[in-house]
Amino acid sequence: LALPVGQNIAGALAQIYGYASPADLIAGLTDIAGQLYVDPTRRDAFKQAMADFGIVRDFEAQVYRADHSIIWITENARCVRAPDGTILYYEGTVEDITRRKADEENIRLLATVFESVGEGILIVDQDLIVKAVNPAYEAICGHTAVDFIDRPLDLLAKGFHDNAFLPGIRREVEAKGHW
Repeated sequence: LALPVGQNIAGALAQIYGYASPADLIAGLTDIAGQLYVDPTRRDAFKQAMADFGIVRDFEAQVYRADHSIIWITENARCVRAPDGTILYYEGTVEDITRRKADEENIRLLATVFESVGEGILIVDQDLIVKAVNPAYEAICGHTAVDFIDRPLDLLAKGFHDNAFLPGIRREVEAKGHW
């Protein structure tokens, strides 16, 4: 573990990992692979990428914080080498991406529901242009998604509803966020 010279940067790294100070971080992490990485082989993968390429971009891993809670991080780093080519240390950035990973999982779950629910779902933008339909909607209408996507919603409703129908949808979406 090589910490940058700047105390503010080292303090930020200690904070991400849940330590009170850079000194506590250095003292607390004597085995990075075993103590920090949830999957110790991720440390090996990081080190191998550094040895092979001298740089790592967007390297994601789950790590333990000082309190043993688990967070997701992404690392961007490069090797600093001695004149003979041996690796002296790594320098780079670490970012806590736990929230992003949770959001990605929620999106994955929502996509699963969207694809598998038996109710027809149609998604439109603020201009009532169709952006997505689920398989149930396709089955109900007897058309494929390409028949709907990027077309105005009013094309789908012509002749089936009175003139107040689409403006009513827009008002309800603006008021409630959905129809």
